[in-house]
Amino acid sequence: MFQFHLHFWHLTGAGVEEYVFFNGKRVARRDNGGGAVHYYFSDHLGSHAMVESGDGSACEQDIDFYPYGGVEHDYCATVAQNYKFTSKERDAESGLDNMGARYNASNIGRFMTPDPVHIMKEKIVDPQQWNMYAYVRNNPLRFTDPTGMYMCLDNNRCKSREYKDFENARQRDLRSKDPAVVAAAKAYGDPTKDNGVTVKFGDPGKGHDGSTSASVVYADGKFHGKVDVTIKSGLSGTALDATVGHEGSHVEDAQGYFSTINGGQSDMSKDLTHFQTEMKAYRITASIWAASGNTVSYGQCGGGQCNYGPGMTTEQIDATTMILLSNPANGYNEFVEDGNYRRSFSPGDEGFGQGSFENVLGLPMVR
Repeated sequence: MFQFHLHFWHLTGAGVEEYVFFNGKRVARRDNGGGAVHYYFSDHLGSHAMVESGDGSACEQDIDFYPYGGVEHDYCATVAQNYKFTSKERDAESGLDNMGARYNASNIGRFMTPDPVHIMKEKIVDPQQWNMYAYVRNNPLRFTDPTGMYMCLDNNRCKSREYKDFENARQRDLRSKDPAVVAAAKAYGDPTKDNGVTVKFGDPGKGHDGSTSASVVYADGKFHGKVDVTIKSGLSGTALDATVGHEGSHVEDAQGYFSTINGGQSDMSKDLTHFQTEMKAYRITASIWAASGNTVSYGQCGGGQCNYGPGMTTEQIDATTMILLSNPANGYNEFVEDGNYRRSFSPGDEGFGQGSFENVLGLPMVR
């Protein structure tokens, strides 16, 4: 669905500029709440290469850009316009492009500060991303950087079929009548608007439909939470909706803990145990399947299946999940805690009972 969006930018106390967006792209501007209209025309990177007057009678800007965003020629230049290379705002005083998380210097083709996302699997296997100041793998004719942090895995456009299917599933979860499902879907944030959450597709391991890992990195003088979600390739329908909701619950829990970090200190009551975060996530899984009117199995429970579906009470859902989590055949074999979810019982394992997010040095997390 295409959508129009209006954005008002205050220039001075006396006037504003009104920007018109179509499908997320800036297409026009009206000066001072009713003045002259200007139309934007962009190239394949989204750079505003040409600006025309409202009646089409005059060229107001016609820019040739160098590969990294420097201006080679501006043939008209009859109107002030600060949104240029890849449609990002160029600061008139410094000449730097505001990419969101940091500023890019188009004259040298480098960011002014290092990438705040220091460690990612994608960077380890891609030498072009080892330079923390590099702009889009040194390939500015093909890629763009919408956030200033990292690129999407589908050539930075977030438009592959899997990403579209994921977003459609997230939108369906957002329309749920269950507030917990809606909160889990919201935790991901909007596509291409970075909030520290990365979604990718592949094999989450251990026979699961999804997995979530979180860590905390130290950058720019403070701690930043980072959450990586892997969704099993090939999921569709309610199975995908349930997986998106389940992993979104883990994302929400991680963000709840990250929000308490202050100078290396944190609220450990928000540092949920594996048991707590899985119990919550499976309630969301059960809610989504119940709303669909279908029943599904997620593993072995004693002599039968661990089923979730319509008509289950919260107590039945929790009892099923406890058995599921305690069975090694289901890929967990985690723990069983008391009714208050405060203690873990697993003889011989000193790690049981510790929170999922407590290590702020970038080590483990949630399944």
